[in-house]
Amino acid sequence: MLDFELLRGYTRKGGTPRCMLQLDLQKAYAMVDWYALEHVMQEIGKERLKAGDLISPLLFALMMEYLNRLLVKMHSHAKCEKAGITNLTFADDILMFCKGDITSVQMLIKTVQDFFDSIGLVINPRKCKVFYGGTDRDTKEQLIRSTSFEEGILPMKYLGVPITRKRLNIHHYMPLIEKIMKRMKHWTSKLLSYSGRILLVKSVILAITQYWMQCVPIPQFAGSMDNSRKSPVAWQTMCSPKNQGGQGIINLTI
Repeated sequence: MLDFELLRGYTRKGGTPRCMLQLDLQKAYAMVDWYALEHVMQEIGKERLKAGDLISPLLFALMMEYLNRLLVKMHSHAKCEKAGITNLTFADDILMFCKGDITSVQMLIKTVQDFFDSIGLVINPRKCKVFYGGTDRDTKEQLIRSTSFEEGILPMKYLGVPITRKRLNIHHYMPLIEKIMKRMKHWTSKLLSYSGRILLVKSVILAITQYWMQCVPIPQFAGSMDNSRKSPVAWQTMCSPKNQGGQGIINLTI
């Protein structure tokens, strides 16, 4: 949701120059330097880990917190200056924001590269993208040469959800529809009972859909689906409570 707000105004002519970089790391979890990790853990007062320790999955996030502290000192993005936002990071999915000039971007890249060199991580330039807002063509060309990153095109995907500055078209939702249909066809082939299928709809399908709905509104009409027969029970009835003859499935429209 925060990324949605920050991307407002991108691709629009005029306005304060701004820039967003999307980084891709090569085998991020496997390449953190143990010597660097040891020093970080000593700094926070944790010197030993037992086999299977629950903190193990958080070690990578711990290292990335040091990157965040370095980036706080950088020049802020035009829409992030008051809030002091320099990056959005979830594990190894990284978005970085800065002013849309060559000096700011070069300083940002150098800071990130020095940090990654010190802990053993490697950026994959071929999969990295840079997005521009209010930036002239000459500046764009300089930034592309300086970073070797391709220019990103909106909508982009971040954490599995399409992110854009305007309303999404129906075809942007097709990956979600295809993902749901693939799951449902697989369940049908397993000869599950109706009760079993309803349980999977409640626990899996609704979770997938609601994850998207945290960020983007989903239109009620999503294209025609080929049905071999008419549904024997109305969807409104399926969404009714069990004591009213329904199955208690959440009505996403409401």
